[in-house]
Amino acid sequence: MSNIYRYPGPRPFTSGQQKVFYGREEEVRSLSRLIGREQLVVLFSKSGMGKSSLLNAGIVPKVQDEGRLAPLDIRFRAFTDGETDMPQDKARGRIRG
Repeated sequence: MSNIYRYPGPRPFTSGQQKVFYGREEEVRSLSRLIGREQLVVLFSKSGMGKSSLLNAGIVPKVQDEGRLAPLDIRFRAFTDGETDMPQDKARGRIRG
């Protein structure tokens, strides 16, 4: 019996799990087209709706296979008063390497 499960539980799917990530092909196609047309695309919804899974196991493998983009993983956590680095500054630093 295979140890590959359909859902990874509360964790999001990873790029390596794209083979078991299915049922959202239309969303992957639509979002991929939008990413190709626009300079900025914002994906938002309630927590737990599958945004990270859609990106990790749907979009990232697709754009890598097509050679269109080099995805960069940037994660934000809650910003709290007293922090010295603004979230956008952290993102810029990550992009620069």
